[in-house]
Amino acid sequence: MKKTTFVIFQRLCSKLLVSIFTIFSLAFLASCINDDEVTPPSQDPVSYMSLYHLSPNASPLNILVNNGRINSRPFEYEDYSGYVRMYAKENNFKFTPTNASNTVADTTVKMAQDSLYSLFIIADTNKVETLITLDKIKFDDTENSLIRLIHASPDTPEVKVVFTKGNIATQNLAYRSITNFQEVGNGNYSFEVQDAESEEVLATVSNVDFLSQRVYTIVVKGYSEPPTGNNNNLKVEVMPSS
Repeated sequence: MKKTTFVIFQRLCSKLLVSIFTIFSLAFLASCINDDEVTPPSQDPVSYMSLYHLSPNASPLNILVNNGRINSRPFEYEDYSGYVRMYAKENNFKFTPTNASNTVADTTVKMAQDSLYSLFIIADTNKVETLITLDKIKFDDTENSLIRLIHASPDTPEVKVVFTKGNIATQNLAYRSITNFQEVGNGNYSFEVQDAESEEVLATVSNVDFLSQRVYTIVVKGYSEPPTGNNNNLKVEVMPSS
């Protein structure tokens, strides 16, 4: 497998840094999301959902919440919405290609009041899936950071993340796996993503800063061996979640 290096993407909808203390008061966190369809009046119970497009072979998508489209431009691979305020109730999410009307993924989530969730769009060669997490964001020490890992590379075997700078213990991850948030000390870190069995280094991340009271998702995505005509190679991204 080709060894890849750390890349930080500067996409319009990606990587919105929001203070953990203000996240519950923000109604509009991403320019690609038109949240008029889902934003409750201030007196109504609210919940929050962030959306990640991690399917390397899926086309740009439209996002429909309770059958109302909420994106103002195509939701593309590697896009991230930030936390969007929604009604605290059972909400249906549908995803359709921007150039077609068929539904490629459909899921319903019962969203509790004042809770945060993430929805990850992933896919292997033939099937688009959604993975949902309840994001439990709690700091025991206000100087610390929170991190989690997701394996979203459909043709990459089980991996492990080995920190070469900074001492953080992590677990092995199979495709479709997501860890819970783990509290770590703030500071500068480097790590490798390795094949869990052979320990071959698949990707490296150098000198990334984890800041106090910030939340990060480490994403393994793309293809180890992309299909013909697909340029979405294996890479790792550290995405601030809040």
